[in-house]
Amino acid sequence: MLEEALKASLGLEKADLIIEDCKLVNVATGEIYEASIAIKGEVVVGVGDVKELEGNNTEVIEAHGLYAAPGFIDGHVHVESSHLTLTGFAEAVLPHGTTSAVIDPHEMANVLGVEGVQAMINEARQLLFKAYFMTPSCVPSAPGLETSGAELGLREVGHLLDHEEVLGLAEVMNYPGVLIRDRGVLGKIELAISKGKLVDGHCPGLRGRKLSAYIVAGPRSDHESLDGEEAVEKLRQGMWVMVREGSSSKNLEPILREILRQGLDLRRIMIVTDDVEPRDLIQGHLDVVLRKAVMLGLEPLEAIRMVTLNPSTYFALERQAGLVAPGWKADVVLIEDLEKVKVRYTIVNGVTVAADSKMQVKLGGYRYPESFHVTVKLPPLLDPHIFAVKAPISKGVAVVRVMVVKDGSLVTEASTTTLEVKEGLVKPDPYRDVLQAAVVERHGKSGRVGLGFVSGFSLKKGAIASSYAHDSHNIVVVGASWTDMALAVNKVVDMQGGYAVAVDGRVEAEVKLEVAGLMSYDAPLKVAEAFSRVQEALERLGCRLTSPLQTLSFISLPVIPKLKLTDRGLVDVESFSLIDPLVSVEVN
Repeated sequence: MLEEALKASLGLEKADLIIEDCKLVNVATGEIYEASIAIKGEVVVGVGDVKELEGNNTEVIEAHGLYAAPGFIDGHVHVESSHLTLTGFAEAVLPHGTTSAVIDPHEMANVLGVEGVQAMINEARQLLFKAYFMTPSCVPSAPGLETSGAELGLREVGHLLDHEEVLGLAEVMNYPGVLIRDRGVLGKIELAISKGKLVDGHCPGLRGRKLSAYIVAGPRSDHESLDGEEAVEKLRQGMWVMVREGSSSKNLEPILREILRQGLDLRRIMIVTDDVEPRDLIQGHLDVVLRKAVMLGLEPLEAIRMVTLNPSTYFALERQAGLVAPGWKADVVLIEDLEKVKVRYTIVNGVTVAADSKMQVKLGGYRYPESFHVTVKLPPLLDPHIFAVKAPISKGVAVVRVMVVKDGSLVTEASTTTLEVKEGLVKPDPYRDVLQAAVVERHGKSGRVGLGFVSGFSLKKGAIASSYAHDSHNIVVVGASWTDMALAVNKVVDMQGGYAVAVDGRVEAEVKLEVAGLMSYDAPLKVAEAFSRVQEALERLGCRLTSPLQTLSFISLPVIPKLKLTDRGLVDVESFSLIDPLVSVEVN
């Protein structure tokens, strides 16, 4: 293949594909100029005047002045958050110009361990889409505070790091473990570095001396800056900053505005999505985020560089992805309007995979092992009172701790409020937006149920349950009624994973996620439509969150401040400890 590419570059053989009359977006030099692009096999063999490389069998795309940019690279994404298999994810994003993704499969790893990650790698090998992987570093994310379906220790991490497709160690979320010099955490970092692999970071709110210590340990990037000032500090301390713009967590505007205000160099900044739900994904992917970045004042070429050459440089993908130049794999996106980022053609390894928003090739039908379809190991819940917080009094009032969710943020605030105690049970108060929350262990290890209260969902009645709950993916449920909570959970159990909305004793809407309780084999549009029905059901119940399902999934992640809930109970993230949802009680 190399010899054929060399011959074509020298004019001794004809190109397989030529893109004529385009405007090349050269992210290496920061220029845009007229050129044509010649491709032989999977490789670009000429850029400029390549007319002599055109033969009778050469496919020609008449670009007519379309902009030719490198295929977009999402430098940090959890495919499972799309609730599509990797095949479905690729089908959704390829028409929007995303040709590569660096995937942290820690959702799958938390359910099925090394076997789950290996299966995703096997699926990736069958696709005309460039999927790179990072080995999950924290499975579970908070040992002792949650129950996962599997654990990845030093041996398992080392095994995955040896895969060619694995570029390094994924986001080291247990930053408290780093700072207290936990040998389990540091051992994984040291192992990755010893193998010449990258280490991604995850340290929201970390500043000053603690940030310096975290960086000394090895993490080189971070996608969790809470504001622009924090991102700037991380850049100044030598980190690569991934600016996240997903479905529920949108950090692009505050971070980009501050970086542009200070006129900082942009070469160590990437734009990533992290978590994107299917309803958003069918509307667009990185193209949507690039459009927003340009609206915020970023030059289009600089925006494109943040999803091409910058991540290519960080992840050492030289000649694989990130630049349109001789010797590089032929990943090209043809764009009609640079500011609107309207993608017309997507080419991967020299093959036109999408044109005018439609896939042009079939990616295949990978199917996971049958054991991946039976991962909710929980009997039906018969007593709704399993979700009630018990009080040491029969009647009176209780002061309780409340998780407060915010639209567009993964951070929950901590608050307290007073609730009624009746027959020894603390009653939620939907009219004051204080709902019952629970996490039910679903991996067949204990059946434990953690209880707490949450505000911000605004449900007036009913309940929503899901088997997609970061990071251990037990069943999380929020509701105004214990009976509806039990019904919603039982529906998720019956489906072997998914989402269910219950109200007044009936299931109002549902989404089945048959692969590990995380993903569906269905086409992106079908999955998106099912999620829309769930969203609409929640809206009828009073919810006004932009992405309530993403918000729901993150209330059980005990590594992002401040209060979270796991199957083991309510977690004070700042002290990394379990606390009682009850503060005090008083008899009437």
